[in-house]
Amino acid sequence: MSDTPLNISLLDSIYTRVLEDNGIYSPFELIVYRMHTDSVIQSTNHSVMRYGQRTRRKELDLNMEIQAMYKSHIALILQKMLLFIILSAMVTGLIIMMLSYQLRIITRQKRIEKVRQDFIDSMTHELRHPLQGALSMAEILENPTFAENPERVSNAISRIKHNLFNLSKLLDSIVQKSYSEKLQQGAEWQEGNLQEMLNDLIASFMLLSDKEIKFTTHFEHMKSGYCYDPVHFPNAVKNLIDNAVKYSSETVEITISVVSNENEFSVIVSDNGIGIPKEEIPRIFDKFYKVHNPRIKHGFGLGLSYVKWVAEIHLGSVNVQSRYGKGSEFIITTPILIEKA
Repeated sequence: MSDTPLNISLLDSIYTRVLEDNGIYSPFELIVYRMHTDSVIQSTNHSVMRYGQRTRRKELDLNMEIQAMYKSHIALILQKMLLFIILSAMVTGLIIMMLSYQLRIITRQKRIEKVRQDFIDSMTHELRHPLQGALSMAEILENPTFAENPERVSNAISRIKHNLFNLSKLLDSIVQKSYSEKLQQGAEWQEGNLQEMLNDLIASFMLLSDKEIKFTTHFEHMKSGYCYDPVHFPNAVKNLIDNAVKYSSETVEITISVVSNENEFSVIVSDNGIGIPKEEIPRIFDKFYKVHNPRIKHGFGLGLSYVKWVAEIHLGSVNVQSRYGKGSEFIITTPILIEKA
């Protein structure tokens, strides 16, 4: 056989038929080596990976031996399953994305439902308290014995007014925020007496508040020609004063200042209250958000979001500086002499 040239193509064809007759269709490569060495004389070179599985070498004659090399079974399986694996991974990824999206929706709906329920509970509690107080005082006034004492009657009437004032504030905070946003109305620019408006707010709080309030004002550098919405702008400032009273001790110190330049003016309301934790400041202007404080149970979380909305419809802004345990300072800034569009 050593005198006859080796026809490796013929060997390849024969080997292929033998494999197919036995139901084997795995790619292979035939390699002819020099006897007892790794020196390759010929090969079919079917691009089979060199690290595939090998058969034992078979002696062809005294000078040559032959060996078949197959692809790894694992590599063959992976090759045949590659498309299936890719499609499975894509489907799995899509399912995970859909489940993640559904989970986010469910979580968001739960948060919305919790906010809605908290709002309803808080609103029910807040509205019931002033109504019950006013009704109780009205029933007392019906007592003939009580009515004979003018001083007691006057006190009862004052309490009724106070409870109705609180009820009015609660309704204002809901109506102003909800309807103004729903209608997307802008500011009704009118020139007004800013100092007189602020003094009226101060007088109303001095008269009706349960707490002792000390107001300090800085209106020395006020100019004429301040334009603002005569309904929303005073209500925004009133909300800031109300928060200053609500989140302070029994003795409240509030400073109201007005500063201005050629282009804009700012109303600044600062207090000596409990302040706002640093981590909560970014969220205080969100609708329905309330600063966590176990001592303060009332409120809907609408006041500061309303203040922000009022500042924005005036083409301005609202900012806050606060130190927890020391107090807060809110600044509403709006342009000067902006004509109504």
